[in-house]
Amino acid sequence: VVDTTGSDTAEITVNEVADGDVEFAQDIYEVNQGDIADIDLEFTGQSDSTYVRVGDVDAVNYQLDFEVESGGADEVTVTFNTYTAGQEDFEDVVDVETDDDDAEPTVTLEDDTDASTTAILGQGGYSLDIADNAGDLDDADEVAELFIEERMTTEDITMWTAPSNTLDDVEDIDDIVDAIDDGVVTQSNSIATDDVVIHEFSATGLEGLVEDAGSFEEALTPRDEDNEATGLDIRIRQTAASTGANQPRKL
Repeated sequence: VVDTTGSDTAEITVNEVADGDVEFAQDIYEVNQGDIADIDLEFTGQSDSTYVRVGDVDAVNYQLDFEVESGGADEVTVTFNTYTAGQEDFEDVVDVETDDDDAEPTVTLEDDTDASTTAILGQGGYSLDIADNAGDLDDADEVAELFIEERMTTEDITMWTAPSNTLDDVEDIDDIVDAIDDGVVTQSNSIATDDVVIHEFSATGLEGLVEDAGSFEEALTPRDEDNEATGLDIRIRQTAASTGANQPRKL
């Protein structure tokens, strides 16, 4: 056995794992009544889940609690449908998405919630809270505000026209857009006899309804037996100036 007096030393740095945290990306979120609010959550450190509350049952008679798991994403967008917010089917109200292709965020409804209403979610301010545990939502440190604003009336109506025999293959809105690009459909307020009239509407507050229905076409539902609209109701009425004497306006 050969003894030696040699020695060596090495310096090792141990880094403490950073505590996780979840924050709202902004303090105030605004959405028109009936539209879908995008609520961005930022995950840092080791945090990969959080609990979220929308509203306060004592303040606005509405409260929805749910858990969001990031699935590995640093930022997750919670989409909150203000049109379906009072419905019992939670999947039609809240969803999550991310720009991270490798992440799969999820959302789960909490049992302790009071989010059933009989109509579209009302206008006004709704508190937003996040906490590490569902039991801490009553005293959350991270808060924000969701403001549901009055939807704007129909902002603009544009009229387009085309000969009826040029639209035989049109089945949906994408086909109409293609026809406009091809010059088959043209913008005009003057419509020739037997031509097709196409109305383009610009309005807010319809996003949630269309999302719930699956498409704009599906959202255009007929009236029920009581003449009440069961979805999006669009009526075009003849003006008084263009109506002949002693004749009813055409609808």
